[in-house]
Amino acid sequence: MWGFAGAASAAASAGTEVEDDAPRPTLRILRARSGGWDEIAKGAQDLAVKVTEPGAYRAEVRILPHHLQGYLSSYADLADQDFVWIYSNPVYVVD
Repeated sequence: MWGFAGAASAAASAGTEVEDDAPRPTLRILRARSGGWDEIAKGAQDLAVKVTEPGAYRAEVRILPHHLQGYLSSYADLADQDFVWIYSNPVYVVD
């Protein structure tokens, strides 16, 4: 879960209970800029950041899908690549 409190901070949480073979998520909070995104925070568990500028923000959850390696056949090397699992909708912060 993640959210903005009073347009001043953002937080994300990956939870604390996962199975041993489950992928470990990485959380990121991003701010839109012309031509792409700037990463403003990154973490493996709970993540919070104070938002200091207006703009469009989003959170994403990324995983390394090691748990799928046995099912990927000739694509098994993909299990070592970082993939986006969840994108949030944008959150717009204004002055």
